[in-house]
Amino acid sequence: MPYGSIQLCSSEKIMQKLRRQDTLIKAESVS
Repeated sequence: MPYGSIQLCSSEKIMQKLRRQDTLIKAESVS
């Protein structure tokens, strides 16, 4: 596997985590 694709995969996982946290925070602020 080339180095670039490994970076892309990990950064996408990080973005998914951030999005999940963001939606949790928004849900808490709404309730």
